[in-house]
Amino acid sequence: MKRSRVYAIVVMFAISSFCRDFFINIPPFILIKHVKALGYRVDFGSRLVAYFGIAEGCSRIGTALLGDRLLKNRLLYVYFTNCLLAFAVTIVLGYNTSSSEMLTAYVLLIGLISGPLKAGYFAVCGELLDGEYMKELYAGFNVFSGFGIMAGLFVNGLVFDLTQSFNVAFLITAVVQLLGAASTFLVVLIKKLS
Repeated sequence: MKRSRVYAIVVMFAISSFCRDFFINIPPFILIKHVKALGYRVDFGSRLVAYFGIAEGCSRIGTALLGDRLLKNRLLYVYFTNCLLAFAVTIVLGYNTSSSEMLTAYVLLIGLISGPLKAGYFAVCGELLDGEYMKELYAGFNVFSGFGIMAGLFVNGLVFDLTQSFNVAFLITAVVQLLGAASTFLVVLIKKLS
């Protein structure tokens, strides 16, 4: 593979890693405050965080069990699809939602979607350059993931401080997730052209 394509893959997936963790930490970190701002009791928010954790855990286990058999050399496609699904679910169920049923559906779906994004991350790093520099890519991309976590929490907190609502934060997060899906799509496209 040409060096320019390798650089393009690395840069695009670094952007995708940033975007993934920009959104993935919303349920456990801001959900309780969001639910409280909507007028629900704090214990409902705690239950939502628990639902998210259970759904994500089950999804990770499922990905790990099926990953080697069904998803080998296809995890990048799963990653891309889940980025798009996260965008859609955030727009439809997360943004401007105030009913308890919709919030519950949101956390369950985001939990199921984010499980493969986390469980298959190391394997995806192996698929990027066909196994070369797998550990180095994983370590480097985790740095971008860390920046995504910091930026996501900062932006969401700032939006809440300015508006006393997380609705705009959900919209920003959806746009960032769409950027992550687009950068992952470019990785897939570059790999196909190689």
